[in-house]
Amino acid sequence: MTALLVVLAIAVAAGGVVAVAAPNPRHAVLGAAGAAFAAAFVSDPLPDPAALIARASGAVLAGWLLWVALRDAPRATDRSALGLPGSAAVAMVGLVAGWFAALTLGDQLAATGQGGTSAIAAAALAAGSPVAAAALGTSFALIVLAVSPVLVPRDGLRMGLAAMLVLIAAELAVTAIGGGTDDGAAIAFGVLIAGTGASLAAIVSVMLRQPAGLALRDPQGYELATHRTPGDPTRADEP
Repeated sequence: MTALLVVLAIAVAAGGVVAVAAPNPRHAVLGAAGAAFAAAFVSDPLPDPAALIARASGAVLAGWLLWVALRDAPRATDRSALGLPGSAAVAMVGLVAGWFAALTLGDQLAATGQGGTSAIAAAALAAGSPVAAAALGTSFALIVLAVSPVLVPRDGLRMGLAAMLVLIAAELAVTAIGGGTDDGAAIAFGVLIAGTGASLAAIVSVMLRQPAGLALRDPQGYELATHRTPGDPTRADEP
């Protein structure tokens, strides 16, 4: 069971890579929704079935709403400049760094507990739980993947999906530090994921009605505005 949960954590990171780097926007949505769905199970122990169903349903609902909103989207949109291989490499570095950080933090917490001050909130890390380490490592990977689309946005959909990845990363960090997901927290994350997906679907629907589509910048318009020579009759500022 532990090995399966670790594999699911790696699958969450893979979904994040697809979300930011897949050329097809619908594939990107599947990656983000898949990451949100799999993240619900990266917890040891698992939440109660009702809370788990609510959490997983939020991911499915978010993915479905975005899929419907993209029915008129082009087959390819702007994505991460790193591409799939580069994004996968960055995610792997983040995952490994987060895993080692979890192990180091766990050793420190274990030493603190032996000194008489027990860190109950991070008992799983202190015990060296592979699931907690994988959850924290995946959290690091998702944060690294989300940096570029959030700070240097080029595409409205990718920026929204990156924000969803940050939310998933926060959930995984809470899971790692808390040694499992509380039932109430699982339901809250499900509602947040569904709400984020619904909001992004509404924004995407509006953007697709605009000439620029999902692009936040018009590269062709920028080039025309900055590369016309003086005296060019096509300049917008000349009669």
